[in-house]
Amino acid sequence: MTPLLQYRDTLENIYRKYDYWLIPLCKAIVSLIIFFMVGSHLGSAGLVRNPLVLLAAALLCSFLPWTGITVFAAMFMLGGLYKISLEFTAVTLVIFLIAALLQTTFQAKHAILIVLVPLAFILHIPYVIPVAAGLSLGFISIIPTTIGVMMYYYLTYAAANASTLTKAGDMTEMAAQYADIFLSFFNNHAMIVAALAFILAILVVYVISSLQINYAWEIAASAGLITAFAVELAGFQYIKAAFHPVNALGSLLISAFILVLYVLTFHGADYQRTERVKFEDDDYFYYVKAVPKLKASEHDTGTKS
Repeated sequence: MTPLLQYRDTLENIYRKYDYWLIPLCKAIVSLIIFFMVGSHLGSAGLVRNPLVLLAAALLCSFLPWTGITVFAAMFMLGGLYKISLEFTAVTLVIFLIAALLQTTFQAKHAILIVLVPLAFILHIPYVIPVAAGLSLGFISIIPTTIGVMMYYYLTYAAANASTLTKAGDMTEMAAQYADIFLSFFNNHAMIVAALAFILAILVVYVISSLQINYAWEIAASAGLITAFAVELAGFQYIKAAFHPVNALGSLLISAFILVLYVLTFHGADYQRTERVKFEDDDYFYYVKAVPKLKASEHDTGTKS
């Protein structure tokens, strides 16, 4: 444990010293990965896959708030869909505007989750996002993560039906075609199961992490991870969808490792050094439980003693 804490403290010191440069760099790297993911997932060509365009957009996003990455990702997705179908692009734009209105109504600054969820799915670590969001952002993160799940399945569905969408036809045939497409999309049981798993995981994490107990964050992360996995497993069995236990188990283990590092970095507490303080004023008695953050120096000292 001590070496991990030492690495964490070293990284924290580096971040505090060079945060002016590291934050834009992180934004640029995340942006570039997401933009490349959108283009490759849609199988698009042209500007959407042009390295110079992707790099220029990523550099621009490095100077913008994190929400700007979501906006640019939506633009790249619309550009990729334009190669498939102009009409489908127009319908997608309307869906994006509705999603943006819904997200802005609740918490606009959490919109980065909308693009991080599809990225986590593609990297086969989807369980990381709902657990981390539940720990750090609370139950309000349900909105952007659910939208993110829909965006991932929307990307997948658009890529899978590209040949159908490009077929020409009259207005009546086109209207019937799009009605069938969107009806099939919103009846996607796998998407509903994934969204339900994320929602329940966030609620479980938020409730447990709010409890005044030792190791609340560690317990919450474990419970949320198990909840997401169990709901997906049961849901896919119920709808008789394809489910690969070996891949799912590997994804679960990798997600667990990442979440251990996440909890250690942002929510690590040294419960062995908990202090309880009592003080009062003219109107109240105050009973305070103070739990120090986990530091490498104190942990090493405690171990040696």
